[in-house]
Amino acid sequence: MGRVRHLAAAARLSRRRMMKLRAPRTGDMLLYVWLVIVILIRFTLNCILAERELTRGSHDVGLAIAEFTMLHFLLVVFLLTFLSSTLSLGAASLDRKRLALLGVPFPSLVSAELWNIFTHPMTGVVFLFIIPGAVPLLALAHPGACVLSLLAAFLGALLLAFGLGHALSLNRTAHRLAGAFRFVFIIGLLGLLLSNFDFQWNGGPIRIFVFGHPIILLNDAGQGLLPVFRAWSPSVWIFRGWLLPCMGLAAAALVIFVFSLRGMYDAAGEAAPSRRARASRQPAAGQPADGAPAGRGGISAVLYRHELKRLASAPGSIACMAAGIGSAAWLLAAEEPTLGITILGCILALLTTFSYPVNIFGHDGQALRRYALLCPRWSTVFWAKNRSWLTVMAGALIAPVAATAIRVSVAAAASLLLCVCSALLVSLVWGNLSSLLLPFAHGALHGVAFINQIAPFAICGLPLAIHRMVAPFGSFGFDAALFICIGAAGALLAVFLNRVSRTFDAEVESVLERF
Repeated sequence: MGRVRHLAAAARLSRRRMMKLRAPRTGDMLLYVWLVIVILIRFTLNCILAERELTRGSHDVGLAIAEFTMLHFLLVVFLLTFLSSTLSLGAASLDRKRLALLGVPFPSLVSAELWNIFTHPMTGVVFLFIIPGAVPLLALAHPGACVLSLLAAFLGALLLAFGLGHALSLNRTAHRLAGAFRFVFIIGLLGLLLSNFDFQWNGGPIRIFVFGHPIILLNDAGQGLLPVFRAWSPSVWIFRGWLLPCMGLAAAALVIFVFSLRGMYDAAGEAAPSRRARASRQPAAGQPADGAPAGRGGISAVLYRHELKRLASAPGSIACMAAGIGSAAWLLAAEEPTLGITILGCILALLTTFSYPVNIFGHDGQALRRYALLCPRWSTVFWAKNRSWLTVMAGALIAPVAATAIRVSVAAAASLLLCVCSALLVSLVWGNLSSLLLPFAHGALHGVAFINQIAPFAICGLPLAIHRMVAPFGSFGFDAALFICIGAAGALLAVFLNRVSRTFDAEVESVLERF
């Protein structure tokens, strides 16, 4: 117990130091609080509606709404916990590499990590959903068993979310997949936030309105949305007070959590690659090395090729290409071509690779330090990294623009091309700025800042705002407004990179003077 107490104290100290770094977390905290407040209000209203129908209204309607609130509860707990554990608001896990060197017993590490999770403020925030969630359960036949099942299911969802977060931090390949998981779960959480669930019943089937569209929740024949989830969701276990299955779920989640911790600490204690393996990655004699003497243009070309090769082989870039080509093929094969198909493909392509421009200075680990040994101008390095991303995006988005020109019209394709150019330039402006304000090292537990999960949606909404406030899509006014946005974004990008490169050059010179 003494060892666990010391590890828990170290985790609390690490958490306090982490929260002092306010710049990378202030925006994340505000967005997280906003999401929690809005979702909690809507969830509480649904729980009160279920309790009222169970006690004073239609009992069958109350049962259906109560079962739906339990499903809603599990999704919210899992998504909020996963996002807080993998982004900059995470649980501030212990330093795995140091603990691997100290030889701390693994059971002590598990106890300390569990204590760290249960005492973290984010866990307390998520725990708030239990209070309204228990309200409709108290009106059922077995309220005690239902509430205990709710607590066990909460524990299971909590541990599963942290286990998945740990599994996505094992190595570089897992980190590349983590970005896709974060985007998918962000979209799911925003869907829960914006869906604005409303119920309707008039002596017939119970309907739920999702984004204004009615969906049958349950009808007299036992069909609807709820029976689909009953086959695999533990929400029905909570609703019926099945304590043993919920406890089994919590136990299975604990086992997954322990195995994920074992994988993390085993990965932290792995030895460095052999000297022969490192030497095999060095350039052979006669080949142009990154550090070979070259002019400014030569170094720029080398850096551009290196960044483009690394970025093009990333899973996000492959998904970006698939989104662009897939939307183009869909539009060409559609019986009734609509511009929304290619717009959706362009948005998905931006989402899959947005983690690269917002982390120009850390996404490639120690590459920037290696680049400093070449003594190039920092503007050369930054332009090469930005050009590589623009090349990948251009290769992915040229197909939907061409398909739009073939199936819709040339004017629509021209407007779509301007939308793409403005979105890419604004992404680079925000990305380079975010790389300074919200930096993170590739391989750290806390990944892309939460605010950067929302930024691509805001950037994609810029053409929509111009369409509604300035001029309709495809008109001369719309294209002129986008030209202005492109010019402003390009000027801001040039000024910003020039300013940042001069600052970096001055810092390097000051360090060299000390030596």
